[in-house]
Amino acid sequence: MEPAHDSTPAPDPSPSVKTSAPRAASNTPEGVLQIVSVSGDLDRDSAPDLRVELIRAIGLDGVATVVVDCTRVAFCDSSGLNTLLRARLIALEAGVELRLAAPSRQLARLLAVTGVDEVLPVDEVVPGSGSPERMEGSVQGADGASDDEQ
Repeated sequence: MEPAHDSTPAPDPSPSVKTSAPRAASNTPEGVLQIVSVSGDLDRDSAPDLRVELIRAIGLDGVATVVVDCTRVAFCDSSGLNTLLRARLIALEAGVELRLAAPSRQLARLLAVTGVDEVLPVDEVVPGSGSPERMEGSVQGADGASDDEQ
């Protein structure tokens, strides 16, 4: 007798890195706010894709601020953190502000423990959303379990 196999596909561990269309931001009247949305695990496999998207966003004409929307980041390791810090340096050289928005509990803790939250501004909400898209304790990680279940 063959063992039963679950036909449910496993969650895609690779992140989805996407950027929004540039839009004017009320707090940067001289320039454009560009949002880079990230979802999934930000690790050594996905960090190169994020790096490419961040460099592209930083280099767009008229961009004054790039916000990394972390609402759907389930996990971040040192590779992801390193990518964010390197992008910060690139942004500084270009005269662009790099910010993070709506980090998960895991990411917020990583930023605090490493001191990154002292050098990289972190906002509780994504600009234009009005309120956090994540409800405390209801974030699902790559394994499908919420933070409260882990």
